[in-house]
Amino acid sequence: MQALLPHYQFEFLLGRGGMGAVYKATQLSLDRPVAIKVLPGGCTGSEKGEYAERFKNEARTMAKMHHPSIVNVFDFGQTASGLLYFVMEYVDGTDVAQIIHSQGRLPEEHALSVTAHVCDALAYAHARGIIHRDIKPANILINRDGQVKVADFGLAKQSDSAGFALTKTSVAMGTPDYVAPEALVHGFPLDGRADLYAIGVMLYNMLTGEIPRGMWVMPAKKVGTDPRFDAIIAKAMQTDREERYRTASEIRLDLHAIQTLPRAVIIQQQQDAAEAAAKATRAADQATARRAAAARVHTRPSSSSIPVPPKQKPKRTTWIWSMAAVLLLAGGIYRITGQSSAPLMAPSVATLNLSAREQRLRAPLAAGQIDALASVKAGSAGIFAWSPSATGLELKATRSPGIYKGTVELPTPPALSYAVDAWFTVPQTDAVGITIPVGDGHATTCWISTANGGVAGLGKVDGNDPQTAASGHSTSFELVANELTQMRIEVRRTPGQVDIRFHINGAPMAAYQGEPSRLTTSTAWQLSKNRALIHLGGVNVTFHRVTMADLDGDGTSVPPGS
Repeated sequence: MQALLPHYQFEFLLGRGGMGAVYKATQLSLDRPVAIKVLPGGCTGSEKGEYAERFKNEARTMAKMHHPSIVNVFDFGQTASGLLYFVMEYVDGTDVAQIIHSQGRLPEEHALSVTAHVCDALAYAHARGIIHRDIKPANILINRDGQVKVADFGLAKQSDSAGFALTKTSVAMGTPDYVAPEALVHGFPLDGRADLYAIGVMLYNMLTGEIPRGMWVMPAKKVGTDPRFDAIIAKAMQTDREERYRTASEIRLDLHAIQTLPRAVIIQQQQDAAEAAAKATRAADQATARRAAAARVHTRPSSSSIPVPPKQKPKRTTWIWSMAAVLLLAGGIYRITGQSSAPLMAPSVATLNLSAREQRLRAPLAAGQIDALASVKAGSAGIFAWSPSATGLELKATRSPGIYKGTVELPTPPALSYAVDAWFTVPQTDAVGITIPVGDGHATTCWISTANGGVAGLGKVDGNDPQTAASGHSTSFELVANELTQMRIEVRRTPGQVDIRFHINGAPMAAYQGEPSRLTTSTAWQLSKNRALIHLGGVNVTFHRVTMADLDGDGTSVPPGS
């Protein structure tokens, strides 16, 4: 090998498989470690041509993609002797299959993190019409810094009819346990949902250490993991792909809900709700007993003393049904079956209760966090006027307002990846929004409106207003008048990509992962020098506090126009 590729110093063989052998080497000109994949010898005739085309397809497919969670390709070629090779990024670490083999299974938070990064990579690939078709733990690499990389696009193909079809007749490609049912049907057109099926299998494998074969049971029942993982696995592994998640970003959003609302918080909310229900039942029974005693006094006025009836214990059936009712309302909705409990996590204002919101409002600024209202000057803002109040910055209409005409500029976010937290109260339900820079000169708006029964979400995506929660960009939501509401926006930016997460009172409202250029907002809300923007529609509102924070903690500033 050294004689065939003299520009590289070969060190040792990393591994060998049906689609090639991979060597660890050093690129001498740049003194950097690389991995070199070569097409194995021994193939003859049509089989050799088929393997060569798959090999070329893998190199070309990976070279088209530039994503932090996908292995980079640096070079591709053919030696004078006809040996095909390509040079790619060397990942100094291990793969998920080896971790499962050595540890038995992954901790929940590690399985969640790995799956989230793989979803980000697949969302990027699927947006470009590329299906991986061989997602499995062995193809998910993790370096020594914990960075996740998706590798081995040897079976990747385009999802359109003009793409590659590098499979033998009637032969399904991929690892059997991870292959979606539709991939086993000869001639059936595949799309990104085949990869999402494999995501479900891999998540189960990471959580339990086993492959879901035969009469398998969900991880919550098998090993006691968070039951919300069961709902993700069940939906991702639906036999009918029409019943699965539609995109990797949808899985990512459900994972984010688990990450931002830990299981312990949900359990505590359920316990608190159950205790409140039991207390209410006892109070009602005691009130009934007092009324009965009072009635006996009035019907027997001649009695000198009326015995007090003994204190009644709460009826068991009443307590059970009261607790069940509260469980349905506290934090999420649960389906109770003869098997395992599967959460139907409907966003609710109860996700982060009023007390928790007030505590966060009063919390001192953390390191790297700034007070965004400190630089806002009181004065006129179109048909609105801003003025300081005892609890924050108050906006009042000076005359009959139009739609979304009151705007106030906030500072430039402190970093490329940042978070905005806003606490506000409105005396009537209407509309509130914050427009934020997302990169490459583009912006989007995170908004709450009472239109169409109440909805919260992001601004236009590809020029279209999202109308349903299924789009992943909006969620049904009721804005409660005169109640403290917390809005949180997280923006994570990499070259050519942005990841946005939007929460209200701790509940996920919307998410977006993709190119900033797909996001647009109203011309009335265009930003000046990357400054964020508050805007409202026909309400008098008090913003008690608005903070901004650097999510990366690296202090990377935001250049003008980015």
